[in-house]
Amino acid sequence: MSRTSRLGFVAAAAALLLGLSAGPAAAQNGWFYNHVDIAGAGVHTCAQATCPALTVNGLGEQVSDFCWHVGQSLGGTVYWDLVYDWNTKFAGWTNEHWLTDESQAARCGDPNHYQMATADEGAGMHTCTKPICAVVGMAATHRVQVYCNIDGERMTNPNGELNSDWLLVYDTETGLAGWTNRGWVSYLPLLPGPC
Repeated sequence: MSRTSRLGFVAAAAALLLGLSAGPAAAQNGWFYNHVDIAGAGVHTCAQATCPALTVNGLGEQVSDFCWHVGQSLGGTVYWDLVYDWNTKFAGWTNEHWLTDESQAARCGDPNHYQMATADEGAGMHTCTKPICAVVGMAATHRVQVYCNIDGERMTNPNGELNSDWLLVYDTETGLAGWTNRGWVSYLPLLPGPC
């Protein structure tokens, strides 16, 4: 069942039970606050439980939830949300089964939800906002979707400019997400808001 039809089916069933007219599913369409529903839920480097966990969340912990991506099926769902963990400052993938709200409707990479930009040659996506953090992948010359920014370690870009803004990006070609310094992203009309 597709994500849209799954949400519609749930809404219709709920409406029938409550005696309401069936309408579109109430869904979160883009950035919202979500909470961890299962203690020990991991934030992973990819949408698989076998990918390294950057951090493990406690029950009820708040995260910023940006979009969904299809990955390994866990607890009956293949949907993994790109989340930012406020406590650890890591961002990565968490299966919706581990989250309180499973209604994220914004698909990662859909240009209708967030700004698109181009990563410069040599731009890496890191697990945190320092160049010494592990590299998740290279976004060089790829189209990336930009979600938010936080202050991180200052870096010098190829033009010699120093910048401490780090952007959470999703590489539309590889399906990977991570932190890239603002100095390594071209054609970004507006700096996104804080994570």
